[in-house]
Parts: sequence; C-alpha cells; structure tokens
Amino acid sequence: MKLVSLAAVVFAGVAAAQTVNSRDCLADKLLSAQPDSIIVNFNQKIIRILVTPETEIWRRGVDLKSTSELVIGDNIYVRCAETPAPDGTPIATIVAAVQKDSGADLRPHDIREIRSCTGHLIQIAADSIAVKNDKGICTVRFTPAAEVWRGDTYRDTSALKIGDHISSRAFLSYPSGDLIADEIWANVTKAEGEIVSVKPDRIVVKEDRFGRVTVLIDNRTKCEQCSAAALKKGDYVLATGLELTKDSFRAGYITLEQ
Repeated sequence: MKLVSLAAVVFAGVAAAQTVNSRDCLADKLLSAQPDSIIVNFNQKIIRILVTPETEIWRRGVDLKSTSELVIGDNIYVRCAETPAPDGTPIATIVAAVQKDSGADLRPHDIREIRSCTGHLIQIAADSIAVKNDKGICTVRFTPAAEVWRGDTYRDTSALKIGDHISSRAFLSYPSGDLIADEIWANVTKAEGEIVSVKPDRIVVKEDRFGRVTVLIDNRTKCEQCSAAALKKGDYVLATGLELTKDSFRAGYITLEQ
C-alpha cells in the first residue's frame, strides 16, 4: 500500500533526450530542468517533457514558481495533457517532486505525497498506530477521514489487534513530516486459482503457490462480475479477504476471471 553516476546520466540525457508520445508521460529521476521543459529518466529511457506557464509545479509540500526551483536528482511524478505538442512531445500539467520511496497523488491544486507503512502492529492508540518491519518502526496518525479494513470497514482503530499484519497508505504531511493515514488494511490475504470444491458457505481454491485454500463466504462478500451463489467447480477466481489461518480466510471480494 522505486542508478550509474547521476552526472553521467545528466550529460548523456541532455544530449540524447528523445521525443515520446504523450502516453509515455512517465518519470522517475529529474536529470535536467529548463524554463520550458524538464528532462527525466524512466526505466533507462531519457524523456523530454514540456512545461508551460500553466503547469503546476510542486516540491515536498511547496508550490513552486518555476522548474529552476526543482533539484536535479529529485524523484519526479508527472501528469501530462491529453494532447501533446505538434511534434508529439508530452506537455506537463503537473510536475511533483517527492522524497525517496514516496509516491504522489496528482490531484490538481491538491497534490499529496504518499507513503506506505507495512509490518506487524506493535502499538495502538486512539489517534495513531505503530508498525514494525525490517527497516524499523513507522508511526501513522489516524484521523476520522481514514478507513480501517479488518474483515469489515471501520472508522477507528478499535478492531485492530497487536500482532496484526498491517498494510497502510498514508500522506506525508509538511512541514511536520507526520504520516497521516488514508487507508489501513489488517491481515489481508488472497487466493487465485481454480475452484475445486463448492459448499454454500465456502469454496476451495487450488492455488499454484500454496496448494488448496479454503475461502469462506458470507453476506458481506462482494462478488465482482459474478454472484457468490453461482460460483462452481472449474471457475477461475481471485479472492481477497481476512486471513484466519495459513490456509483459510474469509472473503471480502471475489472476482471471476475468464
């Protein structure tokens, strides 16, 4: 709930930046910035993207007046206009620079930096949770706007339990640096494969990775492109839900795959 000497890349990129279709409006690292364009790297591809006076430019919580305020090496996210320049060069409507390991929600005039916080829950408070993973401990603040999913959807932390495996999406707040929870998921698991057994309250899915997994179904289960009651042996499904044991879970969602 993403490198060769940077200097070498910059010099090579400025000389060899290529025009790409506006559908390829992708970026990773900022290599160069001019008043009317930026040059970025994405998957070892050097891309030039035009910038106009209408382009919204944002860096770590601050709206910028020009590309000159960006920093070479910044992690960049870009949204482009549907119609490119006459020569096919993408035109940016939003340029957002975020910290390492962050993503971005590119809403016009409401850009937010996204972080994930994943691991085992070690502390619960009314307005925050703390999660431990291989990198250490991350703390996520909780607000009434956030949603918690642990088999059902909640608007507080009351359903969470110490030891739960947590995946969360949070917004990085500036200038405090706090992580503000948007969505929190506890003990989510999945099974994808062929149904080999069907009963009124469950199906058994033959999972390529883990063998047979029992998927419990009740009136809270949502079935996309299907009806839970109409599932049958031989159907290929993707089910996600609340883990109960290593080989069983209660389904929140089931998708019938063709």
